[in-house]
Amino acid sequence: MANPGAINIKIQKMKKADFYTKLSDELELEEKTISEKTPFHLTSLRTLMLIAFVDENFNKRIKVVDLKDVKTIADLMNLIGIQNFTD
Repeated sequence: MANPGAINIKIQKMKKADFYTKLSDELELEEKTISEKTPFHLTSLRTLMLIAFVDENFNKRIKVVDLKDVKTIADLMNLIGIQNFTD
């Protein structure tokens, strides 16, 4: 029997192309076209923006320490969970 007081959160998957566009806009990346191979550098401000972006779009909480090894868009997607993306 389902718990009537439980909160059921459904995460929608995001198309990779939409993710690239949103991420580029959110972090104000200089590259107009990005892909999984695109490297990027996280400043203090970008780190905070990225943490908020991931929480807002994927309902996933990440910490600054989680981002220490993120060097490319693919690294970020793996951290978020590749299952949250569609082609």
